[in-house]
Amino acid sequence: MNRILRFLLDVSKLKTMQRTGWVWRKVKNPETVAEHSFRAAFFAWILGASSGLRVGKMVELALLHDVCEAFAGDLTPYYGMVPEDAKARDLMTSRWIRLPQQKKKALQEKREALEKKALLKLIKPLGEKAQRAVFSLWQEFEYGLSPEAKFVRQVDKIEAMLQGIEYFGTGRETVVKSWWEQIEELIEHPVIAKFVKGIEHHLYYKERTDVDNLVDFLTTVGKLKRKPRPIWVLRKVKNPSSEANHAFMLGLMCWLFIKERSMKLNMEKVLKMSICSRLGFAVLPEPLTRYDKVLAGITAPKTKEQILKGWIRHSIKEKEQLSLAQYKKERDAVKSVTAMLNPPLKREILLLWDEFKKNQSPEAQFVNQVQILEQLFQALEYWSQDKNFVIEPWWEMGFEHSASDLNLDFMAALKEHFYRGKK
Repeated sequence: MNRILRFLLDVSKLKTMQRTGWVWRKVKNPETVAEHSFRAAFFAWILGASSGLRVGKMVELALLHDVCEAFAGDLTPYYGMVPEDAKARDLMTSRWIRLPQQKKKALQEKREALEKKALLKLIKPLGEKAQRAVFSLWQEFEYGLSPEAKFVRQVDKIEAMLQGIEYFGTGRETVVKSWWEQIEELIEHPVIAKFVKGIEHHLYYKERTDVDNLVDFLTTVGKLKRKPRPIWVLRKVKNPSSEANHAFMLGLMCWLFIKERSMKLNMEKVLKMSICSRLGFAVLPEPLTRYDKVLAGITAPKTKEQILKGWIRHSIKEKEQLSLAQYKKERDAVKSVTAMLNPPLKREILLLWDEFKKNQSPEAQFVNQVQILEQLFQALEYWSQDKNFVIEPWWEMGFEHSASDLNLDFMAALKEHFYRGKK
């Protein structure tokens, strides 16, 4: 379990690693690599549903396609060509760079070599089985070795393009122009080509198309990138992690535990459950936490601070009432978000989300248990950076709600790592 933790500590960097292209273009508080991978996984699911390809495999590929960047950094398609001078760089990246095939291939091979080296360093702590699984997925994606990988490589580009439109709007001379030029070169799959055409007509010309619902849904999903988790906001964490970061890490941890332990679970179901677990928070106007009822009406900062030092415990009846009220609010929000989708997709997401919230299957129970670990892991990362962060409630939560050997083993590894050398 210590091996897994070392890997996750490195991958966790992706939750704060800002995407290079947006940093270059001076976007305030741009998305992270993890947030991009989260929505890319949703793209793979939603667009993949009508592709005739293996959707579960595509969600895996999308979720893990950028993990090497934990060590390589976010290398853009312009790698090796971009000048240091900001003005010259802005001018160059305002258009898609077209190069002779030989030079393009040489630059691509150089970037791939760096990413491969970074990936091998990243997976070194893992067991042989998990190492092979991560490397195989990365290689499949990087070289487009399957129809699913080719599809996700295209998804990767259009997710970034939609993000660019969300940042810069639909003006004809924005930096998004370079994405449109790139897309024209790279898009091959008819489902994605249709979606891209829908983006153009729906967002630029305000014309109705039969993929408007997908564009609007995936735009709404993107709001989770800017939604900080309420539990961290409540504790005044500086730059709290987003719902999208959480869902990415949850999915990745689930994937890794299943691979490492050869667990007999439906991987596709687990990953879809993970990434849609917080979907309602894209539109919920106010956060929901277990502290809401207790803190209601309390204005004194010191009183609030004292309450937050402990893990709130309710009576069985109070817990049932609180859980039901939160469930109903969140369910209504998920229904609102998915209302725009076609019936099969809407039904699939609602059923998976409901199954997760009600803990109704082995997959749901597993994801809920891993969510406990993800929250404790994140809390410990905050505590390691700021010793004023109160960590005790998270250990209480972990021990109170953990019901598997997996959780106890991982919690032991967390304790050993974060408390090493401390009395």
